[in-house]
Amino acid sequence: INECQSSPCGSNATCHNTEGGFLCVCDKGFVSSTGTASFNTTMNYCKDRDECESSPCGSNETCHNTEGSFHCTFDPGSASRNNTTNHSEDGSGCSSKNETKYPSINEINFAGQMENINNCKDHTDCHQQISKLLQDVKKHVLMLARTLGHEEKQNFSSSLFEVEMQTIHNNKIPEEKNTRLSAGGNSLDISWKSVTRNESFDSASVALISYKNLDSIINGSFHNNQTDPADVVSDIVTLAISNNQSNELLEPVTLTLRNRQQNVNKSQL
Repeated sequence: INECQSSPCGSNATCHNTEGGFLCVCDKGFVSSTGTASFNTTMNYCKDRDECESSPCGSNETCHNTEGSFHCTFDPGSASRNNTTNHSEDGSGCSSKNETKYPSINEINFAGQMENINNCKDHTDCHQQISKLLQDVKKHVLMLARTLGHEEKQNFSSSLFEVEMQTIHNNKIPEEKNTRLSAGGNSLDISWKSVTRNESFDSASVALISYKNLDSIINGSFHNNQTDPADVVSDIVTLAISNNQSNELLEPVTLTLRNRQQNVNKSQL
């Protein structure tokens, strides 16, 4: 009898049929409810393992646990010992800097999340993993944006995405009531009123994030589940604002997407 057919392991685990039983092996980044990597009883399940408990990051770095993974960011005012702001592969870690240095977007390592997306099990799992990535990127982009000076605008690029962000401080709304952000050929026009929601603030940030490869991953996911799918012909973009307690904006925003023109074979028309 193949006990795995009844899905005894639950989510975040792989079932292996054995003679007279079964074995559940938790996915990478997860452990069983009893703290082991595997189990063979329906009384157990796989839960997220807090990798930060093992202190995987260097000094002057902060570990951020995510579901099934983790990533490290440099603390404000820190940089790697080779005087760059990137994580070092040789484990040199971070050292204290006298001056505040703007962190590079590459300081946030989303390799764990991308590995989960590339190894997702099915259509539903792929979209869940992508949603987790989008939320995690937004959260930590806003964390970086808070290090900017008043009205300062910064653009960062990595292999995963490009982002432009801007921050204002101390309840000071710029004379120019609106701001425009551009990333990856896409642009956003938004009012500071929508960012701050007319509330007092120490800092208020907005960011436009344009992903470089997620459209091809999403297209592949759709193609596996539709007989006549429509391709995504623009970048995947997200808007991040520091005051996100409400899903409603006080004023409309203008989002202009770069259209990736598709080459059409006229003989097929």
